[in-house]
Amino acid sequence: MRQTLRLYSTHEAIDDDASETRRIVVEHTSKNAARKLKRYRASADEAIKNRKNMTSAYEVQTSDNKIQSREDFLKGIKDASVSVSDAAEVEEKKAKQLQWVVDRHLQYSKDVWKIGKEVEGFLAKDRFDAALLLAQRASKTEKCVVAWNHLIKYQAEAKGSLKTALKLLNDMKKRGQSPNEQTYTIIFSACTETRSPTASQTAVKMYRSLLTSQAIKPNLIHMNAVLNACGRPGDIEAMFSIAETADAREGRRADATTYTILLDCMRGQVIRSRRAVRYEERPAAGESRRSNEGSTPVAEQARRELRTTHSEDGGSHTGQLEPEVRQAIDRSKALWEEVLREWRSGKLRLDERLVCAMGRMLLLGDTKERAYIFTILNETMSIADYTKEGSLATESTAIQNANKGMRGIAATADKAPKQAPGSNGSVVFAIPGRRTLSLVLDAICADPSSPRAKLAGQYWHLFTNHFDLKPDAGNYDRMIKLREQTAGSASISRLIYTMPKELMTPLITRGGFQACLRDNKNPGVFANARSILDSMLAAPSSNGAASVDVVSLILFLRVARLANYTFRQMAAKGQNESADQSYGAQLATAVQALKKPFQTAKEYLARLRHTKGPGVNEYQGDLLDLARDIVRTVDMISERRLVADKTTLTELHKIRQMANRMAVMYTDPQQKARHTADE
Repeated sequence: MRQTLRLYSTHEAIDDDASETRRIVVEHTSKNAARKLKRYRASADEAIKNRKNMTSAYEVQTSDNKIQSREDFLKGIKDASVSVSDAAEVEEKKAKQLQWVVDRHLQYSKDVWKIGKEVEGFLAKDRFDAALLLAQRASKTEKCVVAWNHLIKYQAEAKGSLKTALKLLNDMKKRGQSPNEQTYTIIFSACTETRSPTASQTAVKMYRSLLTSQAIKPNLIHMNAVLNACGRPGDIEAMFSIAETADAREGRRADATTYTILLDCMRGQVIRSRRAVRYEERPAAGESRRSNEGSTPVAEQARRELRTTHSEDGGSHTGQLEPEVRQAIDRSKALWEEVLREWRSGKLRLDERLVCAMGRMLLLGDTKERAYIFTILNETMSIADYTKEGSLATESTAIQNANKGMRGIAATADKAPKQAPGSNGSVVFAIPGRRTLSLVLDAICADPSSPRAKLAGQYWHLFTNHFDLKPDAGNYDRMIKLREQTAGSASISRLIYTMPKELMTPLITRGGFQACLRDNKNPGVFANARSILDSMLAAPSSNGAASVDVVSLILFLRVARLANYTFRQMAAKGQNESADQSYGAQLATAVQALKKPFQTAKEYLARLRHTKGPGVNEYQGDLLDLARDIVRTVDMISERRLVADKTTLTELHKIRQMANRMAVMYTDPQQKARHTADE
């Protein structure tokens, strides 16, 4: 009974102290910090809640099996009250300092332009509270729309908070500040970039309210931004309903950007639908797919990368299109007819992005649709259509019938692009560039068995020599992929040798070595592979050790081992000794060529493990595969006595020992533990 009474008395003490805490919070909250009183009260409520939780702990025994004394318990409560009081004082002090800073800025910033710059300066330092208070105080006497635009843009773009940006817009209106065109441009652009599911609805609602507004009318930039906000998440019908509001009299005539957005968003919706279908049809967990016979995981990985590169644009090879693809293509064709009418009448200026957007949509179709791409390019960019019968068929004559006025039209870097000629007075051709070259190569690659597959060289020559285009890494990647399907390893090695070394990527070198593996019956295939390896190692990125692509090194060694068709033919004719010596020389050359890049990769792995960088396990696994391949290759040379020169054998065994030490270091449990301890 006494214990119960004591507990009740404790509750009374807690309630008294809770009331005291509320009183302290109120006393330490000044009028200037009234807007933060709600936060203080929440802190006080949290303290009361903590005290009530402490009541239940009052009867809990400590580690010494003793009951906590009442004095210690109440002391903890008072300490909590003091902490809440200190927090209130700190907040009040910060509020006063903030007001003083804002008052000083307002004292010396009398015009709205300076106020806008002050707000921009605060935001550059992430001092949003000061910037907001400055705009609010200045709004009492000035029209400072620019300052509010900075605040809205900061929340919408820097912080990615559309919700906060909309709250600022409403606060701006309540303070008598009328939004201008730039304000709505910021809001609509934020609706495009955010992932909020209601962003498109917000943009449409706001846009339609502007259509009936007398103060401000939506312009073309607003319309295009809302089109993007609707089209990106896949609301195609809402997108076209907004497109119907285009009106030249209101300053909203559809331009090339408008049509590009419509085409890109329709294509994006089709790609998302295809991805969803592929996700549903993917194999269940644990279900395996039969891989190519004799393939290793690394070879399968490289083959998979090459097979999936740029595959999203792939269309149908059977002539049977999905209904949504057929509908999207038909809708795009109708839209393209409108584009051509506007262009031919001189009301629309075509650009490369629009032409390629239509071409990318046609890539989703069948062979007939993809053939129409070359017709479009010929009509809008004056690019010769070599797919027609009787067209030029050699690279040396590819530019004879090209439009002479388009010579050097795609010049970049140190030269500004030239003005494209027109087919008549007001109609001007679009300027072809890297996007166009990628589109052409993808269209050719989509039908590797068609006669168009042999035209890649002609188009490459036209773009790089006549149009003076400097291809990027994506162009080279596509061209190598095409060469792999339609040409030999010699053509690819020449292409890689001539490309700028700073554009070299692992995907390009892997594609080159994969082409050599397919061309393994070619007597010169190993020389081609060696040329690709030298080009890869000469790239600036390779000199820093970070980008020695180990998978490419594995593929190179595999080329050396599998490119033995010529030697087998020699052995079949009874020339066994000559065949073995030639094959051994090839393997020895490959192993010796890998010595330096292997050391470089090993050093990079050590740094990667030390810094615990990303991808360390994958890189280590690839390097272990390479080390084992080197060991196996040298062992094969020794067992079959493929190399007679003792000096060469000694060097090969040194390389083998280096590779074997590395493999043991990261696989043997004792060595691995010792190496980890050293690191």
